[in-house]
Amino acid sequence: GIIDIRLPDASGAALAKEFSAAALPCILITGWEPHLVEAQHEPAPPILVKPFPFHVLLTALRQTREPA
Repeated sequence: GIIDIRLPDASGAALAKEFSAAALPCILITGWEPHLVEAQHEPAPPILVKPFPFHVLLTALRQTREPA
């Protein structure tokens, strides 16, 4: 899933942890400082800082689908 770090009534970082626990890939997006999330989440999911080119999102999506 694609999750914004700052959600109106929840934490995107917390939601990413739930995705990770369920073995679901996710990408975090933010207009803020990504290091704040990286410190809370191990291993950190890909974090894209807005604004970003569309091809960057496509690349990140492809990488989440590749087997580890």
